[in-house]
Amino acid sequence: MTRPGSSHCSDPDAVVSPPEPKKVRNVLIAAVGLVAVLVVCAGIEWWPRDKGTVPDALCWGALSPAQAKPLLSTGKPAATETPTAANDAKCDVKTGPALQDTQFVMTLADGMPDSLTPPQGAQPLTGARTGWVTQAEARIGLADACAYKLRPDGGGQVYLVLNTTIEVRKHFDWKSAVLIPRISRVLTEAAEGIEQHYKCGTK
Repeated sequence: MTRPGSSHCSDPDAVVSPPEPKKVRNVLIAAVGLVAVLVVCAGIEWWPRDKGTVPDALCWGALSPAQAKPLLSTGKPAATETPTAANDAKCDVKTGPALQDTQFVMTLADGMPDSLTPPQGAQPLTGARTGWVTQAEARIGLADACAYKLRPDGGGQVYLVLNTTIEVRKHFDWKSAVLIPRISRVLTEAAEGIEQHYKCGTK
């Protein structure tokens, strides 16, 4: 005889009714939903993220402020840029309390067959990349695939051009031995930054 208030589990002879199908279905739905929430949360927490661009990167994700520093005469940089799809999209890197001092300008230019032919007096870029550099201007070609990422029509080749200002050249006393390696380094790192950010590099 089963005592009042005792559970079925205390009585070996008690008959336990199977759960209703509707309740089973509800439990399964709740369990699946919980698993989905856990998967999403895990993905948000642990899924690999694109670290090709730092949050305060300049010029279409090309440069960090630290990478731009070799060509700054003073101050912390900020940039104003036009969209990459625009013809001759430009990015002005500026410093100063009111960002009134332009340090250098980068341009995404559509290429021509002779775009990387160096002008008289230019030097080749330091490193393995093809391009040229003077105190006032430097040019480097981006990987072919970048045209499809940066331009709506996806045609031709895109070149990255860097122009320094008189203020910067004066700051470094017009010394090519100082300026040329700095310009070459900043331009090369900017090209690599764009290729990494837009996933259009050759690597």
